Amino acid sequence: MNKKKKLDHLKQQYEDIQIPKDLKQKVKSSIEAGKSENESRRKKARFTGTAAKLGISAAAALFVITVAANANQNMAYAMTKVPVLKNIVRVVTFHSYEEKKNHMEAEIKTPKVTGLKDKKTQKELNREMARYTDMIKKEFSKDLRKNGGGHKSVTTDYQVLLNNDSFLSIRIRTETSEASSDSFSRIYNISKKTGRIMKLGSLFQEKADYRAVISKEIRRQMRQQMKADSSKSYFIDTKKDDVPVDEFKKISGSQNFYLTSSGDLVIVFDKYEVAPGYMGAPEFTISKKLLSSILE
Repeated sequence: MNKKKKLDHLKQQYEDIQIPKDLKQKVKSSIEAGKSENESRRKKARFTGTAAKLGISAAAALFVITVAANANQNMAYAMTKVPVLKNIVRVVTFHSYEEKKNHMEAEIKTPKVTGLKDKKTQKELNREMARYTDMIKKEFSKDLRKNGGGHKSVTTDYQVLLNNDSFLSIRIRTETSEASSDSFSRIYNISKKTGRIMKLGSLFQEKADYRAVISKEIRRQMRQQMKADSSKSYFIDTKKDDVPVDEFKKISGSQNFYLTSSGDLVIVFDKYEVAPGYMGAPEFTISKKLLSSILE
């Protein structure tokens, strides 16, 4: 594969990552979901209730960083975002946007990855994360111009879920509050061995029906949790007199996920996606052992 084709292939991988196109619409949907949740609570009782070996000692590494940070205030702030000095690959705050006017405020942080061996992937990943947070910022700025006297809060931050010798996983999480609250995430997974961004399907054998296997296990866990705790509720096994909701049947091909240090798979849902709002953003851990027969 020549350089141009390889670049086009990488570009296509990143363009395939879906991002919310209309945050305002998502908030509106959350309002409706919140109304449904309240109505559902009245009708159903269950609704009520993430220094590597650098050739120097860890102490020496910290000394170098401390001196550099004291010499540069911006760098000092960025270094507060370095998770742990275990790997050469690091995640720092590239940009922080803050705006406050009347009752509208936003705090949006953009992460940046350094140290990946594949510099093309690193460049594209940082560009994609910047584009994603920039979209959130632009949407807030548009609402600020239109509704300067309204009430709205947007907070976007990031978390390093995993950073070991094999994988890097970063979650960018956004919480909004307008007439109702909402939260949603975008998770980026990078294989340090292949130098590529990972999709969920890339973990499994080519013809494996991984979505069916994972979805079946998630439904099992949902039922188990509801049986053990009556205050827990998910959008499955709904009855005729329930408030109409979209029952959870199967994860999507672009489902948010990350891997644990032990190799287990964690499936992440946004608020309201598979459960009432009071359940927050549910996560389900799928054991590596369960998936062993279909893993790549």
